[in-house]
Amino acid sequence: PLEVPPAGSRPLLKEIHAFACEIDRRWLDLKKYRGAFAESAVTPEEAALLGRWAEMVASIRPYYADAQQWEQKVRILKQLAEWAEARNLPDPG
Repeated sequence: PLEVPPAGSRPLLKEIHAFACEIDRRWLDLKKYRGAFAESAVTPEEAALLGRWAEMVASIRPYYADAQQWEQKVRILKQLAEWAEARNLPDPG
C-alpha cells in the first residue's frame, strides 16, 4: 500500500494517489496536472511524496499487469514527480 496523502491535501494530490493505487488505471491526463503544477506552488513534501509513489509503484507490478502498460504508469508518476520537484527549485534570478 502506498503512503496516503496528508490530511487536508489538495484534490490534485488525492487524484494522483488514486491513480497510483488503482491497478487497472494506466493513463492520466498529464496536461491537466502539468498546468496545475505550473499554476500553484508544490510543497517540498508533496514533491517528495510523488517521488516515493513512483518508486513504490515501480517495485510492485502485479504479475497479471501488462509490463508495458505498467511501465507507462510508472513513467507518468515519475514525470509528475519531476514536475513537482522543478516547482521547488530556487529561483535562479
